[in-house]
Amino acid sequence: MADPVSPELRHVEVALDTEHLENPLLSMERSTAIWNLLSIFEEQTIGELFAAGPPKPQADFGRRNFSVNALKHALRWLDDCPSDGPLQTGFSQDRVEAAYTLLQLAHKYEPFATVYTTASQAACDLSLDGDHVDAEPIHEQKDPRYYAYNRLSVIKHVPAVNAAEVEEFLETADRMRVNKERFTVKLDPAYVKKLMKAQAEKIGGLFELPGDWETTRYTYGAFKMVFAALYAMCAARFRAHVIAIRKGVLHNGYRDGVLLAPRQDLTTLLTRYAQVSSSEVTAIVEDLTYKGRGIKNPDPALQPIVELHGDCLAIAPSVILSVSPERNLCVLMNRIPDEKKQYASLVHEKEELQRKEFLASPGCARYRSWAGSVPGRPDLPDVDLALVDDESKTVLICELKWFIGPDEVREVLDRNKDLEEGIREARALEDAFETDAPVYMSAWEQAPHTDASQLWFSKTGSARREYRRPMFRS
Repeated sequence: MADPVSPELRHVEVALDTEHLENPLLSMERSTAIWNLLSIFEEQTIGELFAAGPPKPQADFGRRNFSVNALKHALRWLDDCPSDGPLQTGFSQDRVEAAYTLLQLAHKYEPFATVYTTASQAACDLSLDGDHVDAEPIHEQKDPRYYAYNRLSVIKHVPAVNAAEVEEFLETADRMRVNKERFTVKLDPAYVKKLMKAQAEKIGGLFELPGDWETTRYTYGAFKMVFAALYAMCAARFRAHVIAIRKGVLHNGYRDGVLLAPRQDLTTLLTRYAQVSSSEVTAIVEDLTYKGRGIKNPDPALQPIVELHGDCLAIAPSVILSVSPERNLCVLMNRIPDEKKQYASLVHEKEELQRKEFLASPGCARYRSWAGSVPGRPDLPDVDLALVDDESKTVLICELKWFIGPDEVREVLDRNKDLEEGIREARALEDAFETDAPVYMSAWEQAPHTDASQLWFSKTGSARREYRRPMFRS
């Protein structure tokens, strides 16, 4: 198959893919380079927070999504560091500038990565105009297949600040100390438990799947508790960093913005705070560790804990505070062969859970629902969900798709194939309805509580056909 991208544009791609090698951070030892990258990421995140003004949920989500994507590229580039060694956390203006320059380059690289990947699958056309690479629109703005996928948590509204949150912030201020260029915050089980309780509603909104669902090593409920504890630890560190900058800490508290802990210490703390077995916590920390479980093409949104030299773990608090943990866990499980099999075994439970969620939506109570295979028609796909309005003699046949939103352009294109398959199945049911419309309408008109066989095989009546195939995310 011919390459859809011209040789001239491939030459440009090589130049773009190797530009990062000129950055001084690539000549440092890997652990020190990564720590500086995460530290500048935290500093920039707080800087954006100060500059952003009143919260704007959708705009903030887009900015965070773009920033974490940039961090993904920069972390992958640091695999090209020639060696590793003990972590050096002293402040160095040269290292800070190198980390800043690398992160800015990653921001610029993200659009190129998107269009080149898309063009390589012949999903858009590229052309070279002087020193610009132009791409035809990847999609129409109104194409319903494209929407914001929740790899990061989406806040649909800005909640009012309550007294508990103000108290948390004030207690963080009481528990922290600033000394020249350093800041610290004291954590203990009682304080972390208090933070977890105060944030329970926010964390609970990030988890929807049953807590008794299982991976091969821990339950989803255990993961939720461990993440809640980690979230509380990171929230305290992030707040302390903000307060320290307000108090005038030197170098914007650069040296202490990233949470550092030996693996065993972090595991012990999370076990104590989350009240989950140490074996489950150990497995969860391993899964959340960047490149853990043999993951290729790692992503800090999925695995936000980065292992440095000497089994030291580094965590950028703002990433933990931004991610959509349950969704990302599902993505991660589908990238690990053994876990993918376990996740697939839950397919029937997922379908039933999706139907229940759909039927619990406001306005669905007035409809009868039905789902299943079509008797005598093995050639047709199953009806995932049919909503019947006996009063208006109307039926809505829903083709339900449970899949995980993609986190990069390759997966967007793959998900399009899944959606197209759903459309084909919906069309098959449409065609059957058009051919035998009297079958369906007579059944719904004459026997509102008929069984499936009567529903599909009554032979009298008439119907009005109005077919639309809108797609939306529930």
